[in-house]
Amino acid sequence: MRTHVLTTVLLAGLVAGGLASADAPCGLPTQQSSKVTAASCRLTLVGSVDVSGEGLGQLDVHDDLAAVVLRDEGRVALVDLADPAAPTVLGTYDGGTGQASLDHPLDGDVAFSEDGTLLFHARQTSDWSNEGLHVLDVIDPSSPVRTDLAPQGGMLRVATAVVGDTELVATLDATHGLTLFEVARTPVGAKIVPLFLDALPALKVGGPASGGLEFVVDDGGAVLVAADGTTGLRLYDVADPTDVSLLGNWSEQGLAAVAVEHRDGRRLVHAAAEYWFDASTPPDLITLDTTDPTAITEVGRRSLGGYDGALAWKLGGLHLDGSELLVAHGHAGALAVDPASGAVVRHTTDLGAPTIPHDTYRFLGWYAMDVAAHGEHVVVTDAVTGELRLFARD
Repeated sequence: MRTHVLTTVLLAGLVAGGLASADAPCGLPTQQSSKVTAASCRLTLVGSVDVSGEGLGQLDVHDDLAAVVLRDEGRVALVDLADPAAPTVLGTYDGGTGQASLDHPLDGDVAFSEDGTLLFHARQTSDWSNEGLHVLDVIDPSSPVRTDLAPQGGMLRVATAVVGDTELVATLDATHGLTLFEVARTPVGAKIVPLFLDALPALKVGGPASGGLEFVVDDGGAVLVAADGTTGLRLYDVADPTDVSLLGNWSEQGLAAVAVEHRDGRRLVHAAAEYWFDASTPPDLITLDTTDPTAITEVGRRSLGGYDGALAWKLGGLHLDGSELLVAHGHAGALAVDPASGAVVRHTTDLGAPTIPHDTYRFLGWYAMDVAAHGEHVVVTDAVTGELRLFARD
């Protein structure tokens, strides 16, 4: 999703296979359990704000500012997190044309520039209206201004990085594939210039559960990690953005959200099993050793629970924060996984308010769509109620 600072995390104990519930200090709820009465395990709700009546999707956080996708509205909300107990919507951006016959938004993604002055909105619709990458000046978050637009087909993922003196933006698009852009700052914001395109195979991504992007920039160089629902995982060398090359790939299974960590010189990619193209796929968390990109190997696969064969609680977002891997796990809420043992060490089911019935999901509750860290707090988007919630880690 974004560029993350690489963190050293113990990997001992990571083994193939599912995690038995007895191994987890925090047991997950079942499909039949009550979301109203269930208590959180080491994640306590401290604040929330109602952002949308249609449900929230992907998010990114920079300092005290969060950017959140309003999934079926084609808009982005900018939320002040300075007071975790009282998050406040500062402003919104509507990327539509204003014509109902053209604007059929489906989903998308957001990513801040490294300095937080720009926001990149990968906007997806069904009718090619203003689909594509929207570049927003958010110096005044109450009034975001679009400074550029790169039209594409069905954009679902976006990530940013600075490599040397070059600002980069990468996108995954359902018809165009993967595109790498250079950001050119201007007096009125920024423009973007395409540098590299990997267009095949077509239809790489179809929804938020079938794509993942993350830059890895360190002393060893610059790598773009790209996952999708049809070809699995690919690693690109972007140290010279004008001469991008494919380092290697892993194609045994479609993947979605990714999070990268380094340990003792190893590059480990945690990836969610995708489900857009195969709804029967269990919501496994898969760990790949990509140290040698020409020989990527699977070193761990585990279930995080919440799947009874009838209702899959999917993994919609991953975020590595210190020694914890934060996971947005659908109806199971937000989880924190210890990569060393595979145990779920924190989770939340308590919303602090009565939940609502949802016929489609056949569950009384919510749907955690994406997750990010804000200091000692965990930020979660809800795809059912449209609330943004902040939880304290106990």
